[in-house]
Amino acid sequence: AVAYVQYLCCHHRHDGDSCGECPDCRQIAALAHPDLHLVFPVNKQGKKSGEVMRSDEFLPLFRAVFSENGGYFSAQDWYERLDLGKTLKGMIAAREADEIIRKLSFKSFEADYKTMLIWLPEAMNEEAANKILKILEEPWEKTLFLLVSEQPDRLLPTIISRTQEVSVPRIAPDVLERVARERGIADPVKARNMARLAGGDLLELKHLVAGESDALRKENFDLFCGLMRLSYNDKHLELVAWAEDAAQLSREQQRAFLRDAADFENTGLLAFNEEHGLPLHGHGDRAAHHHFVRVGDLKRALGHFELNVNVGLLFGRGHEDFGCVRHFERRILHVAADELEERFVLVLSLLSLTFSIFRAVFFCHFG
Repeated sequence: AVAYVQYLCCHHRHDGDSCGECPDCRQIAALAHPDLHLVFPVNKQGKKSGEVMRSDEFLPLFRAVFSENGGYFSAQDWYERLDLGKTLKGMIAAREADEIIRKLSFKSFEADYKTMLIWLPEAMNEEAANKILKILEEPWEKTLFLLVSEQPDRLLPTIISRTQEVSVPRIAPDVLERVARERGIADPVKARNMARLAGGDLLELKHLVAGESDALRKENFDLFCGLMRLSYNDKHLELVAWAEDAAQLSREQQRAFLRDAADFENTGLLAFNEEHGLPLHGHGDRAAHHHFVRVGDLKRALGHFELNVNVGLLFGRGHEDFGCVRHFERRILHVAADELEERFVLVLSLLSLTFSIFRAVFFCHFG
């Protein structure tokens, strides 16, 4: 997105790209151009009641993170630099929308275009999103909006209908394999495995090459194995304890676990299909179908997590889904979790256990 803005504002383009040397190019590359406006999710610990955080207050830090990582960093990297702790998450508040309108009301200073680059627009609350609808539909002349989203399905339909979607595909495995070799991975098999594990994500490949993901992935794998064993053995009381332990992790650790768990399941599905001569991306076999369903469950759980549901209930429902508990029990644990108090987590889990005991007694007496 930044490279696109740089191309638009460059006065010495050549070979289909910006020159990279003119003052406009240099300023945009440093996120310091007066006609490039940035909005991104922010927050801080210990803020006062009613205090509103705006992107401009964190712009020096954002520029530093951008420069240190060559423009490639994740939301998790950003939130770690903000030191948000376990429960806080970044957001784009309604006051930020007022700033967007105010900034774009001025004439451009140097470039032909005024550009508003919104990183992670899904972090906007509904009030903020509604405030920018009119200017998004009818922007002033030579005003450009760039919304860089990782989860466009979380955007309001009214936002999506006013934009033109440009999907950026994942990076091909052979390209990532070459990057891994360029970063010092001499073993071609190891480079190939890293490229596969990265799943088309350059940031994930960078962590793998640096060994930064190994410890976290190992922890997530152990947590995932524990969930699988307890679910398959129908250990309900132990699953309640597992869910409570998972709820104590930080938000980013929980997000990383859900993503890794989906990867583990997906890798298992691919390996199963390959071993049994099935289509690599199909699920015709019953066992492979269960793998496919669990990957969908994990992705839905990740979507619920991003909506800020109660994590105790989220993981509680997750272990019930994996244990193939009946639909009625799953519906109970899927009650609007963000509106419930923490003290109801154990009550709902025990209620689910009661259903399981009743079912077992019923089958024992009536076959």
